[in-house]
Amino acid sequence: MFDEIAARLKNGTNSFRQIDGAADFPSAEAETKQYPAAFLIPLADTPGKNVYESGGVMQRVEIGFGVVIAISRRGVSGGKRLDVLLPYKQEVISKLLGWSPADGFAPIELRPGRLMKIGDTAIWWQMGFATDSYERSI
Repeated sequence: MFDEIAARLKNGTNSFRQIDGAADFPSAEAETKQYPAAFLIPLADTPGKNVYESGGVMQRVEIGFGVVIAISRRGVSGGKRLDVLLPYKQEVISKLLGWSPADGFAPIELRPGRLMKIGDTAIWWQMGFATDSYERSI
């Protein structure tokens, strides 16, 4: 599933000079080679209750993931810092929102995002997304 999401971002976005995957935010930060960049990172898997009353298990599992956006701080100051992220965020949303990454997965939904860091050279924002699928054991 993550390979399909990464491929969709790589093949459908024009603003990013680097699109990659990372295990977590520190890894994304360390692996950034050029700006603007986007990194697909896993977040939390949240299982629901078993829907069977007896004789097996079937659970809906929400699979959370983030797209960490990094943009250069060059020329960005004051209150405009976070506004410069908007076109990048919108581009990611337009590629992922409502799209199903693979058979058996629900369309992707938006989840909360957050500022990760305003560093000396870059601004980092994590966008939150989720899809879900069912796990079964009968």
